[in-house]
Amino acid sequence: MFKINFNDLITNFLDLDLTKQYTYADYLLWQFQERVELIKGFIMKMSPAPNRFHQKVSSNMNAYLHQYFRNKSQFIQPVCHSVGVS
Repeated sequence: MFKINFNDLITNFLDLDLTKQYTYADYLLWQFQERVELIKGFIMKMSPAPNRFHQKVSSNMNAYLHQYFRNKSQFIQPVCHSVGVS
C-alpha cells in the first residue's frame, strides 16, 4: 500500500519540473490549486472546469443528438465527470 510522507507534499505548481516524467504516486502528493493531469507521465495543465453556459450548451446538444439517434442502431453516451485511472 502507498504511504504518504507529508514532508514530500508539493504545494506549489512552480516546484515541479515540467520536463520530468512523474508517476501516479507523485501525483498523489500534489496539493496545489492548478488543475493538471498526467499523460504518459508528463504534466499537462487542464482547462478550467466547465461553466453553466457550457453545461447548458452541452445539454442542448445532447438532447438534439438523442432525438436524432432515437431509432438508429448507434447511441451516444455523454460523459460529464472527471475520471481517475490508476
